[in-house]
Amino acid sequence: MTDQNTPIEPGDVVRDNYGRLGIVVAYEPSRPEEDWLKIQEDSRVQKLSAEERWLYIYPFDGGSAVSPLSLTERLRPMDTDDFRKAYRAGNSFAQDKSRSSFTHFLTLP
Repeated sequence: MTDQNTPIEPGDVVRDNYGRLGIVVAYEPSRPEEDWLKIQEDSRVQKLSAEERWLYIYPFDGGSAVSPLSLTERLRPMDTDDFRKAYRAGNSFAQDKSRSSFTHFLTLP
């Protein structure tokens, strides 16, 4: 589902495996716990390789999420409006992460 010609990177607008739109904040350093994987409504995540990369995503409708790279669709690079929308809706984890990852957006008027 990912565009094989354009890798997904922090700062991209994506659609996660549940269809939510948001921005990639960072790569998740490790696979989520097995107990968490087992309770996911998207059964595809349980079938993924242990080598699957995961992304922290800042959904435009609030909070933070993780999504497997192979089930995440890249839409475009984020712009200022995308950043502001996600930042306002984000939880404290996502806002803290964005302050260190996207400092150039925090200084815009």
